[in-house]
Amino acid sequence: MGSSFRTIAIGFLYLVSLLTIGVVVVFISTSPSATTRAMVKLRQLQNVRSFYNFRREEEYDKEQWKDWKKDIYWNDLLFLEAFETLDSNKLLQKRTTESSKVALCVLSPLLNFDMRDAARKTWANPSLVPMQNITLLFIIGQSNSSEENRKVLKEKEEFGDIIIGNFTDSKGNDTLKLLFSIYYVLTSLPSVEEIYFGFDSTYVHIQHLLKKFMFLEKKGIGQWRGFVMEGKKPERDKANPFYVSEVLFNESVYPTFCTLHNGFTLSSSLGKQILFMARNESLFVFPDIFIGMLAQKAKIKVIRDVSFGSQIHRPNLKLCEVRASMTTFTFIGDTVKSWKTLTNLTEMRKCFVPDVDVVFPKMTDNRPYFKEVLQYLNNNESICSAPDNSHDERTFIVALISSFVGNFEQRLAVRETWASKHLFYGRTVRHVFVLGKATQHKNETQAKVDAEFRKYGDIIQGNFDESFQNLTLKVVLGLKWVTDFCPDAAYLYKGDEDMFVAWPRVLMFLLQTSDRIGSPVMKQFFVGSSMTGSPRIDHPKSRYYVNGSIYHGRFYPRYCSGGSYILSTDIIPELYKRSLVTPLIPIDDAYQGILTEQIGVHPIHHKGFKVFFNKKECILQKADTLTLHGFKEGSDLRKVWNRYIEKKECLNDP
Repeated sequence: MGSSFRTIAIGFLYLVSLLTIGVVVVFISTSPSATTRAMVKLRQLQNVRSFYNFRREEEYDKEQWKDWKKDIYWNDLLFLEAFETLDSNKLLQKRTTESSKVALCVLSPLLNFDMRDAARKTWANPSLVPMQNITLLFIIGQSNSSEENRKVLKEKEEFGDIIIGNFTDSKGNDTLKLLFSIYYVLTSLPSVEEIYFGFDSTYVHIQHLLKKFMFLEKKGIGQWRGFVMEGKKPERDKANPFYVSEVLFNESVYPTFCTLHNGFTLSSSLGKQILFMARNESLFVFPDIFIGMLAQKAKIKVIRDVSFGSQIHRPNLKLCEVRASMTTFTFIGDTVKSWKTLTNLTEMRKCFVPDVDVVFPKMTDNRPYFKEVLQYLNNNESICSAPDNSHDERTFIVALISSFVGNFEQRLAVRETWASKHLFYGRTVRHVFVLGKATQHKNETQAKVDAEFRKYGDIIQGNFDESFQNLTLKVVLGLKWVTDFCPDAAYLYKGDEDMFVAWPRVLMFLLQTSDRIGSPVMKQFFVGSSMTGSPRIDHPKSRYYVNGSIYHGRFYPRYCSGGSYILSTDIIPELYKRSLVTPLIPIDDAYQGILTEQIGVHPIHHKGFKVFFNKKECILQKADTLTLHGFKEGSDLRKVWNRYIEKKECLNDP
């Protein structure tokens, strides 16, 4: 009986490989006779259970598990045979570390030797791209030609990055190929958490992809992320390669889906869900649309991510634009040439919006230096602590104000004006001044700072000299302090002592923005007066000079002007972690932009963060003004504050 069944299964697969796509789908969806189904249950139940050996009883409730034990679906026969891999796939497992967190599953036609070679020489080249904790898999089927199969096996033995399914390699089997790749990852790479899927014609910017995975929230594990196609209609022209008959799909538009041409990502848990749903569904010819059908039924969230949207249509590609994306789908013929252009470091360093991994190729170890200079000379660890766990007193925003150590009068003016209140719309703001050490009259100045700290308790002071070049250390000290002593705040405001902050408007902006997205607070959020295309200064006599041997780029990444900006605190620990290995530059706001760029968070421009205006009191009367720069004297700040709180009419409004 067992031999007879295997003959039936092999015969079935042979028909699958020979019949047209339309007939294949119809045939797969046709239920077998009751006798055949009973035979399968009797003889193959244990084999099928063993086949899905990654499914555990504790993952499902008792009723679901009971159904699982008694039901075998018709596609199980197909999967059981088609997902057999050749013994030589063990070579891949030997070359794969157990700690792999990401699998890159590239669907590749069997004869595309050049495309696979192009990937290995460019975007998947370990000498150009860090591939730690990443497993690259080229997914292919088999050929009817023994010579072609021998060539593929030779390639497989050489590179160890190919897995071969037990099915014919054809466009009609792309859906089977994708499901096979999910099954292989789940059974052979159990440590993998995220899976990328794409065709071999797509260039993958691995470092960008890893940043995306790093900051996906755990609650988003049920998300399907990529370049979303909505309202796409089936092609009814028989001459078109994407033709689908009304017999196969009779609706006017496809379900929403992420196109495989630009690549998409799934968590391994979602991949498992898709694989099990596919057991009892008619396999559709296009794998991305097939997953769209499953996603629609299971209400899987489809996330539009424009970073998957880059495409190369012409040979004269714009390198900087393409490099800014996460994946690039290539239409042109000379793939190797175009992909090598994407790895041209000399040209990439000229990009207006640079790739941080290119302009900062060498990381450093700042920890010994930070251990010395980031010691606290003054520090109040309990500023953010709510008394008796009072909800009203929990810190919503912690405001770190960069202040020159000797500017006692300016700090007092800030305390008596815009930092004089702490509660707005039921949310608490805590104000903290960040200082360095005096370089003149050291003992006298330090004694005054110590007395000021004892009186107000709102100072954190680092063990480094006060200077323009050390403003970056104030940024890092602030990141460290928030990570250690204020982790429960929702937002970090970073500003200078010559700013004016209209807190009621700032709070209203944050609350309204979070309400619009349906969340208590924003995540991965960076807002201020955004700067793009700021050049690195090459003149050694300039205070803004940065040596090209430290920072290789012509321009800095996007950042917010250091006078005032706001960050959500969910990213603060990672920013501090990045600062431990990122070479310091003396431009504090550009450095903050470098850190945020490394973790994939980009600044949002808001016109309410005003840089400088002559008629300050008039600008502050405008409802869209959140912060205003340019108050060098405490007396000037107090004067404008009085007009602001009295809401006096401003004449000669600019």
